Order: sequence, then C-alpha cells, then structure tokens
Amino acid sequence: MKIEKLNEDNFIVFLNKMYLKSNKLELKKDIENYFKCLFKKLNEFYNMEMSGYYDIKIYCDKIYGYVLDIKKEEIDLYDYYDDHINMKIEIIDEQKFVFRIHDMSVLDKLILNYCHLLKLKDDLYLLPKKTINQYILGRIIENSSLIYGEISEKIISKAEELKIKQVFVWKNLVYML
Repeated sequence: MKIEKLNEDNFIVFLNKMYLKSNKLELKKDIENYFKCLFKKLNEFYNMEMSGYYDIKIYCDKIYGYVLDIKKEEIDLYDYYDDHINMKIEIIDEQKFVFRIHDMSVLDKLILNYCHLLKLKDDLYLLPKKTINQYILGRIIENSSLIYGEISEKIISKAEELKIKQVFVWKNLVYML
C-alpha cells in the first residue's frame, strides 16, 4: 500500500492485488469494512484525522489492483463527531493502468515479457499484459508513475506500441532493437 497525500483533505491510496491477497472488493459489505479498517490505519499509523464526508472513487485494474481517489467534501449541513465518517463510493471497473517510465534502465527483457511498451510523444509507458510478480512490480513502481482513469485511457488509445526484441543500457542511454 502506498499513500500519496495531495493536501490536508485529498489523498490517493495505491493497493496492488498482492497487498490485498486477492483482487476482490466486490460486495458492498467488503468495501465498507475495508474503508473502516483503512481509515483506522490512517488515523493510527499516519496521524491523519479522518472524519466527515468523503467522495471516494475506486479505479479497478484486474492486473494491478486498485487506486482509491479520496476527497473530503466540506458539507456545512452536518456536524461530524471526531470519528464519524460518511462516504459516497463510486466504483470504476475494467480499467487499465499504465506506468510512465522515469528511468529507462529499468527496461529489460524480463519486464518486457510482462508488459507492452508504449510511446506517446517523448514518453515511454508500460502497460501490463499479465500478472506481475512482486519483485518486477517493485522495480517498475520505483522507476515510474502509475497513471489511471481517463488519462490512462487516452494514453492507451493514442500511444504507439513498440515491438522490441532486446534492450541495452550503456552509460545511462537506452538502446532498443
């Protein structure tokens, strides 16, 4: 699990399916219970006070897992107790996430066996084509940014897939054949 705090009231939680031990947050009860536990962890371990009304979008990718886009809404109609949380949850299913590569040296034959390599303008992206083991996923995450939602859909539709047999890295330059 990775948490990216955008500001005091908005944050993104990245949950790969290896962290969840399954890729199923389907039942309403499962989702509600998961968020109760998540907000409790955020309070205890990250010192983030969670109370009020939250608008939550859950982006689901069957290969990666989930991205939770959590935004606190300011609603004047209610006074919330310190630990009272209300939420609206929207599930955006059948998504495909891509990874924008920052460090080209991460590209090797092993990673390219698991991912399609896409190019759009001057940027390179990895689009997973099958489940990635934890070691390879860690290497990708350390050297890229995860992109999801409408932006990911646009990249996939506009990008060119590069067909590569081999990748060589020499003095921080990447050569693809």
